Amino acid sequence: MSQFTELQADIRSKHPVTTTLELPFGDFGVRIGLNNDELRAHLERYFAGYLRTDVAPSSWMNIAALDVPRPDFGLDMTDWKREPGKRLKEAVHDFPDGRLLLKTRTGMQYLLGATEQLAFGPALKNANQVVNFVNAAYLNWALHRGGLLCHAAGLFLDEGNGATAGSKGLVIAAVSGGGKSTLMLQLMRDGGRYCSNDRVIIRPEGDTGIRMEGIPKWPRVNPGTLLNNPDLLDILPKARQEALASISRDELWDLEEKYDVTLDTVYGSGRVELNGPMDALLLLNWKHTSSAPTEFVEVKLGERPDLLKLVTKTVGPFYRPSEGEAPKGVQHVAPEPYVALLERVPVYEARGATDFELGKQFVRELAQG
Repeated sequence: MSQFTELQADIRSKHPVTTTLELPFGDFGVRIGLNNDELRAHLERYFAGYLRTDVAPSSWMNIAALDVPRPDFGLDMTDWKREPGKRLKEAVHDFPDGRLLLKTRTGMQYLLGATEQLAFGPALKNANQVVNFVNAAYLNWALHRGGLLCHAAGLFLDEGNGATAGSKGLVIAAVSGGGKSTLMLQLMRDGGRYCSNDRVIIRPEGDTGIRMEGIPKWPRVNPGTLLNNPDLLDILPKARQEALASISRDELWDLEEKYDVTLDTVYGSGRVELNGPMDALLLLNWKHTSSAPTEFVEVKLGERPDLLKLVTKTVGPFYRPSEGEAPKGVQHVAPEPYVALLERVPVYEARGATDFELGKQFVRELAQG
């Protein structure tokens, strides 16, 4: 038995699973073993809007999340290197057959193998990290099917008759704070169906199409997004609404203060679609500080390498390739696969001043063909 397998067996023997939760997301499902009923109830509530009963998963991943005192294995840990300027958040120790990952701020740890995925530590206190653990399993599955990871939001817009078969799949990319979540959520008010907020995987479909795949995680947004969307305003406590009423637009735009938007409680069931055909990409290269006219221009990514940084996204420390060693830090993202794949759909750049009303109008015109 390898050292990696021994560590897994030791944790499981000392803290056995007492309950199991099945999460069928469509083609892919996660079975998660737990030892805490409160954590199970939290996950049931969080993922309720994503579960499918009409599609049986063709692939399941078995994982476990155990609420336990933080163990110390006495292993040398190496910091996971992030982009310049970003603080370190994880450390790893790699075995020949797996990885030990430590979240340095919370003490949550993960044993990540090809067939075993185990999270342990103060899991109930850090239930959001267990949600991320489930999403990491989903993301690995999607990337192993030939997907490319995009830093983007995604939704589906009906052409007018409300039928899924007649919908258009739109991916919206921008730098962090560029307004992709705000625009996507405002389009939800017009009947859009949510796909994903911050991660979209794209892969070829047939000879000419693209398939887009979201991950089952609700948007986490700043107060400005909530204040400018009547459907979401009540998520922000009244006292906080009053406190923010007097600050400037620029201060509000730059404010980092995250709130979860559970869209199934806002709009009801049937407003989530995790995957489907992709029909267009919109790049928000506008700026809220600009006074230039807002315009939308079709572009070719092969001729605009400056825009690729809005789309590409590196994999994180939870990623395990189907073969070869897992990365030990942020990797260079090759632009060529993105350029080649995205030639299959029209790509538009929003430039000039940020204007969400014009953005919605442009997207509606796209959806109507």
